[in-house]
Amino acid sequence: MVGFSVYHLYGIITTSLLFVFVEAMAAFYMRQHSHFIQVSTLQSKVKAGIDKHHLSYVLANELEGDHRDEAKKKLIETLEKEIDWPLLASSSDHPTDLNVSAKAIADVVKAVKE
Repeated sequence: MVGFSVYHLYGIITTSLLFVFVEAMAAFYMRQHSHFIQVSTLQSKVKAGIDKHHLSYVLANELEGDHRDEAKKKLIETLEKEIDWPLLASSSDHPTDLNVSAKAIADVVKAVKE
């Protein structure tokens, strides 16, 4: 049975650095995924608002008689309301990926120097 050697120490250090690297990459991709979900939700809300106005317009043009007048009134009511556009969270609330990655690398370098 062989005791603890320098190669064991190299193995511990390299696997620890690999773990830190993989964690940093996972954090980066999780942040990208979070941003994608946020943007796609925003786009869905905008599309829903546009679809609502489009359907009101189509309904007003397709109906005939008294129903058409009512539909046009509802279309005008819909268009008179101010559109409530959803807002994307500002970048000042959430640091950019580059800042997070730079901080992680700086922490690793600091830990290695100590």
